[in-house]
Amino acid sequence: MAPGSVSALRHSHAKQDEFVYVLEGTPTLVTDAGSTELAPGMCAGFKAGSGGGHRLLNRTDAMVVYLEATHVRA
Repeated sequence: MAPGSVSALRHSHAKQDEFVYVLEGTPTLVTDAGSTELAPGMCAGFKAGSGGGHRLLNRTDAMVVYLEATHVRA
């Protein structure tokens, strides 16, 4: 993610689990519970059907690199 960018609009998934793992940079995770700054080596997961909205923001001047994996529930 480039400086000042967002991963997506705040969203949740009905049938898709999502997992993010931070490789570089310090993105801010925004959820219904508030904001949390993440660092390399940290991860977050979102269970399908939980209704919890989420997104990542890059509020820094450095690039953020993260892995995102999803699993669609049948």
